[in-house]
Amino acid sequence: MALSLILGLLFLVVGIAAVFLMFHLWGYPFDHATRTSAAPRSLMLLHRVLGFIYVILYLVMMWKMVPRLWEYQVELPMRTVAHMLLGMLIGVLLLLKLAILRFFRHFEEWMPVLGVSLLGCTVLLSALSMPFALRELSMASSAGGTGVYSPENLERLAKLLPQAEMPAEVALDELATPAALQTGREVLASKCVLCHDLKTILTQPRTPPGWWKTVERMASKPSFAEPLTERDLHVVTAYLIAISGDLQRSVKERRIEENRRKVAVTEVKQEMKAAVVSVDRGTDNGTGDLPPFDDAVATKTYETLCAQCHELADIEAKPPATSEDVKNVIIRMLAENGMEASKEQLDLVYLHMVKKFAGGKVIVAAPKPAEVKPADVKPVEVKPADAPGLDGKPLYEKYCKGCHGLDGKGSAAMQANNIPDLSSPEWQAGHDLAKVVAVLELGVENTKMKAFKTKMSPEELAAVAAYVKTLK
Repeated sequence: MALSLILGLLFLVVGIAAVFLMFHLWGYPFDHATRTSAAPRSLMLLHRVLGFIYVILYLVMMWKMVPRLWEYQVELPMRTVAHMLLGMLIGVLLLLKLAILRFFRHFEEWMPVLGVSLLGCTVLLSALSMPFALRELSMASSAGGTGVYSPENLERLAKLLPQAEMPAEVALDELATPAALQTGREVLASKCVLCHDLKTILTQPRTPPGWWKTVERMASKPSFAEPLTERDLHVVTAYLIAISGDLQRSVKERRIEENRRKVAVTEVKQEMKAAVVSVDRGTDNGTGDLPPFDDAVATKTYETLCAQCHELADIEAKPPATSEDVKNVIIRMLAENGMEASKEQLDLVYLHMVKKFAGGKVIVAAPKPAEVKPADVKPVEVKPADAPGLDGKPLYEKYCKGCHGLDGKGSAAMQANNIPDLSSPEWQAGHDLAKVVAVLELGVENTKMKAFKTKMSPEELAAVAAYVKTLK
């Protein structure tokens, strides 16, 4: 891995140097009749030497990489495919440059274009591979705070290896040595990467037993490459455990950032609810007209925010019909899709969508009736046979699918908000038909489950309840 990294860095540096020297040389007068330049011969020679070095480095790297592709797993990852295509494109561009220099000098004016194209491919190729190789090198030099081969990290590794649940006959003491870790690193760089992107390995930290189970599972999969030996499995597991301290700290930092983002999104959701209420109440004399706003800015904000996750044509194909629908769509985007926006941006999106899709009219909601607890009102007693002529499925899809999904399981985001899985045996066992009807009719206090007694008739409530009881 260290050799590949050094070759990659040299390849990038030589490519940049050659192109910038080419720019300098093309600034000198050029005699088209004799096809000679007035540039100093020393600089011309230096440019030629850099070109030869670039070609040699390319051939060495291809000599190392092509056999890996032959032994790779059946389906190549996208990053590897892009890496391979860029490598082949560099080869084609080099052949074109060579052909022009040797046989088609009348195309010499195209040399700067080819040189810049080569540099672009070189930069992209380096960006695909070197960051993760550098990260692995950084982890190896800082594992345990002092380096993967340091006495402190070896001592830490010796304490962690018994937790990996390797076979009893494995000599764990021998794995917590610099020689074993160096071998493990070589296995990772030369064998594991035949079937796995280094990015995937470095971004998925695991516990010691998790690493051992992963290595065992990967080794059991079919591959065109030479299978890993038992010794390979042991040393690469030890090396992965040895560098995992930094990986786990990185994941912890990502989790902290995710929690911070969730808190921020929750705050914005509350602001959005307050914002749309203020817009609703701010209508002139109850006419339902929108307050004045900058339509151009609102349109741009809508297109910028919503196009991040949706095709705008899809929204227009099935638009929200009322201002209340617009409000619900925006709040759902915050809750389920993780949309991040300021209060001002949400106000503008709301105003634009109401004007575009709801005719510019705001439906001012009637005062919310006092919530009635299930214990305060006796629910309608309904038996399965009470609504034989109604199909509850269309009603379920109309009123319930948004939170519970077609299958009753709900999305991950809604489950995180304590919305139950209606298809689970436990929930079904705890809710007979009459109880489901009561929940539909009266709602559940302090939850997102609202009462539907004003939206559905008793027969419709019974039909939906009967359909819910069929979810498995």
